[in-house]
Amino acid sequence: MGALWCYSLQFPHGYHVSSGGFQENRTEAKIASDTLSGALLSAYALLFGDAALEELLQQSTLPFRLSSTAPLIGSIRCLPLPASLRYQLLYSYDANDALPLKQRKQIRFIAEPLLAQMLQNPGDPLTKVLSSADVLGNCLLPRETAAKLRTAFQRPPQHSKQSEDHSPIVLQHTAERPRVTIDRITAGSNVFYFTEVHHARSRLFFWATFDTEEVQQRFDAALALLADEGIGADRTVGKGWFQWQKEPYKGPLLIAAETSHTVWCNLGLYMPTAEELRCLKPPASYYTLTLRRGWIWCARYRDQRRRPMRAFLEGATLSFSEPIIPSGQIAPAMDPLNSPVIRNFQSLFLQLPEEWANAES
Repeated sequence: MGALWCYSLQFPHGYHVSSGGFQENRTEAKIASDTLSGALLSAYALLFGDAALEELLQQSTLPFRLSSTAPLIGSIRCLPLPASLRYQLLYSYDANDALPLKQRKQIRFIAEPLLAQMLQNPGDPLTKVLSSADVLGNCLLPRETAAKLRTAFQRPPQHSKQSEDHSPIVLQHTAERPRVTIDRITAGSNVFYFTEVHHARSRLFFWATFDTEEVQQRFDAALALLADEGIGADRTVGKGWFQWQKEPYKGPLLIAAETSHTVWCNLGLYMPTAEELRCLKPPASYYTLTLRRGWIWCARYRDQRRRPMRAFLEGATLSFSEPIIPSGQIAPAMDPLNSPVIRNFQSLFLQLPEEWANAES
């Protein structure tokens, strides 16, 4: 894999991306890596043709790796909170701690500077780190950064006579829109609600690496088409379109490292290969499994359902019995299994200290 790139996305009018399952009216606050990959591959086929896409999918691995989207607050990138840290947050709580238990339960992401500090000093107790941290939305940030962002967010617009808004800071919100279905025979109506996510005070971003520069050029072209076309539902009324920017990553985190290691954190949905599964140590790992299912959206298979498949949710702390470089796999998403519709469960990974694995296992 080549250099690591960071792509930022701004959704001016929100989006609806279903998490799958039986409640299609519910939307996720993030865009999972398999959904993002599927949308990009669909745009890739529109640009370069079905034959080019099938040639791409005939390989055992895709020539790029993606993470799921995560919050970008100002210039501060947030990453999925490693599950081992979340376990410590919830089960090492003391009534005298600076961070209340109610706020700890809300944390799903951690700011890059704070995580880099913890990785440089893995032996420091968690209470020391939390003493200089604060929660903004569902993100754990350095206290000084959170204070500056609160001041910026609560400041009234320029030339406005309104006083400062002291309500809780909301980085994103989910709006409910009423919908009505009409029966064509009986003319009976049925009201249901459709949700969409708006990022008023934050953006989304994802990480990506590519095998070659040509692959990245084609990826960028597909992303530009997807930005104009939109992602998710209600694209015909302006939902789901976005503006995007990219920049090379030059930070301290070891993401997509090419050196073998025993403890990793996945930044996207991850399904291990047979060899990776053989080396995985579940008792020494912290993780959550998620079930991915729902409808297929593409020109040839749009009325068929995807095969339900389980994957590791972002932020798992995965311990392996020997040093490896995990990658994940692409899995067929429908029957027959040789169909060109796939789910991309390859992921980008962050190296974690060995102390963060479960030493009691």
